Amino acid sequence: MFRAVLTPDENTLATAIADRTVRLRDISDPRSPQRVAESAGHSATVGTPVLS
Repeated sequence: MFRAVLTPDENTLATAIADRTVRLRDISDPRSPQRVAESAGHSATVGTPVLS
């Protein structure tokens, strides 16, 4: 993993992975994080995910 960013409400975690994938996880229940979305196939390494 390169970077991880939390949303302001701390319920969603975005991670940028070395394999050029960005993943969003719902971590509102830390005992059972759920993958919400994944974006793969970027042409270059994703440095830092940005959430707005």
